[in-house]
Amino acid sequence: MQPYYLGFLYPFVIIGVVILTVYQKTKTNKERTKFALLLLQDNVTEIIKNIKAEVVGSGTKRSKDFYFRSCDVYVLPEAVFLVTYTFFGNGKPLLLTTNKEKYARFIAGGVLPEIKKINPDSFSHSVYIEYGDISLHSMEVDIHLYGLTEAQREYFRFK
Repeated sequence: MQPYYLGFLYPFVIIGVVILTVYQKTKTNKERTKFALLLLQDNVTEIIKNIKAEVVGSGTKRSKDFYFRSCDVYVLPEAVFLVTYTFFGNGKPLLLTTNKEKYARFIAGGVLPEIKKINPDSFSHSVYIEYGDISLHSMEVDIHLYGLTEAQREYFRFK
């Protein structure tokens, strides 16, 4: 039988475990981002900070790794690297490109998604990005990036 005075500790233990899990995931994403930027730093042509993002996911595997509120955009030759930020800190970084061979080393870290559609001329002057599939073991992610100028939206037109 448990003493009655220990019952109030259970919510604090649960909250502590949740905070520790979020902290660990944020730390992992920050390290992943730092490593990717270290590999890409010589190729960056422009950095665009604090871009507002709206992310919608659909499918049965609704992972919170893909949701973010804002991002920094690092423009590379034939690619765009997104450093994402959630409410709690760093989110999962994304490398958007149509040249998979050039950036193949990023596939293992889950940083390089299979892009279905990129539309720099989306409504309300946003960039629309769609990747993933709706299935039992995956999800489809739709991203809208707001606050980019016309010249900055041109970086998302991969040749």
